[in-house]
Amino acid sequence: MVIPLGAPGDGLEREPVPTHVREHHAKWWWCLFVVLLMSMIIQLAGQAIFSALYTGISAYIVWYMLRDSCKEMSAICLMMLGLMSAMQGVFDLIILCSMLGGRREQHTERTHYDEKTGSTEYKVRFEWHPFFDESQGTLYNMQSLARLVSPIVMFTTAALCYWSHSYFETEMLESESVMGPDALGGLAMASAVAAAPTAQQATAEAASESAAVVAANALAAVAATQPVPPRREALPTSPPSAARGSG
Repeated sequence: MVIPLGAPGDGLEREPVPTHVREHHAKWWWCLFVVLLMSMIIQLAGQAIFSALYTGISAYIVWYMLRDSCKEMSAICLMMLGLMSAMQGVFDLIILCSMLGGRREQHTERTHYDEKTGSTEYKVRFEWHPFFDESQGTLYNMQSLARLVSPIVMFTTAALCYWSHSYFETEMLESESVMGPDALGGLAMASAVAAAPTAQQATAEAASESAAVVAANALAAVAATQPVPPRREALPTSPPSAARGSG
């Protein structure tokens, strides 16, 4: 089972929900949500814990998609929910078909035990009862009702998923046909025109960097060809005290 997750404002562009789905399908989805809750209650009453858990997860996914005017509904979520519901419906239908002719119950009793040898004898008794039998009590009949309801609800969920998913595909195809090849070509041209100034700017920056490198190399070459002037040595000078002594 795939549970849709995602924080609001995560930066991902959501697929728009078709108007027909929001206005006409939403009421049927809310009806399905109520049916799923009722089916889960019946399964809990029949002690079918795993089936009730699966039905409860399906009800949560339906509620998650329907909140805020079907804001969270998407084609991929509908497809995954429909596939999982159809598979679960097939399994439940197989179990239901094996029980429609009557439910078999097995009872095992110990009939003899020998303390000396430690041998034990058991008696296994099989009983067949109708699918609904008042003599077996409420729990038995709630289990039968849960087995009967489960495949019906799962196939209904899969059918409703397929119905709503088809409108997502239809709207996508209609939007592509309205745009047409000319509009797509115009979008491509607009993207190319928008990218042109960026390419020209990059080319100009590369040219200016190349010119600066060439100028720096030329200045280095000129400086290397000029002769180095001879170094002049300073004449020694006598200190003032020596000059006064000689006078």
